[in-house]
Amino acid sequence: MKSVTKEPSSDVRQVGDTKLTVVDLPGLCDTDVPAEELHKRIMLFYKHARRGVDAFLVVVAVDRFTDDQKQALEALRNKYGKELFARAIIVFTKSEGTIDELVQDVESDLDRSIHGQETERVGEGFLEWFQYFRDCNCKMAVIRSEKSQRQEDADVVLDMVLELGTRQAPYTSEDQRQAGQLLLDRETRVAALQYPDLITEGERVLEELLGGMRLEECDQKLARLDKQVRERQAQEAAQRDAAEARRRAAEEAAARRRVEEQAAQEAAERRRVEEQTAAYNQHMLKLMQDQRDQSARAEERADKRTLALLEALRR
Repeated sequence: MKSVTKEPSSDVRQVGDTKLTVVDLPGLCDTDVPAEELHKRIMLFYKHARRGVDAFLVVVAVDRFTDDQKQALEALRNKYGKELFARAIIVFTKSEGTIDELVQDVESDLDRSIHGQETERVGEGFLEWFQYFRDCNCKMAVIRSEKSQRQEDADVVLDMVLELGTRQAPYTSEDQRQAGQLLLDRETRVAALQYPDLITEGERVLEELLGGMRLEECDQKLARLDKQVRERQAQEAAQRDAAEARRRAAEEAAARRRVEEQAAQEAAERRRVEEQTAAYNQHMLKLMQDQRDQSARAEERADKRTLALLEALRR
């Protein structure tokens, strides 16, 4: 089965205090698409409904229950089961009466079908699915053909959606959980990119993944970013090593200068001490020489006085 519309769409509306996101994503249950295209659609679905789905609207035209609709419902049932339909609101369009009147008509046809009589309003295929909807406790509503009644009917559907949203946790399928894990794994890789510009680029890649880019292409882009991280880290490591080498060389040169300066200071101190010692010794020698000279002069004077005294005594 092929869906007519391939591109997803979404719309966000504020309803009172509630922000309501309506997602139209056809093609999730196509039976003839390759796995790669199916992955793209699932990622697009996850992009629009990451936290899960509060309510599914299954739109069925009362006057035209086609084989395509049957196949679509069958695909939904096979893929997601009653868990999905328990959160579904079956919206019958082009109805001439209220939902109660429609249910009454269908039940009449169900009774006729049970008794082997021809149904008047709907076909056997529709009756089978109507019974399945009831077995799943699906909510049901109509959008009547009369334009003046459509807004009233739409409000009823909206109330049902809000009720489902507050009554139970959002529904997440296995596809969504797998998509979420795929995205989480890659978000972890992006967070590990370390550099703000690469993280920003990685976030763009994730947006492309959610926009339907192939997983293989996403991983290739992230691998290139990982490579850039390694290259930058290697460059930074080389710069750190070079800076460390320069620091060590500067420290060693400074240490050598300190040793040389210390040696020069010690040599200067030795010279100063030697000079002081030499000056002191020279000074002491001079003092000793002066003392000897003074003693010699004193002795000479004493000798002269003695001679003069002896000379005087002889006279």
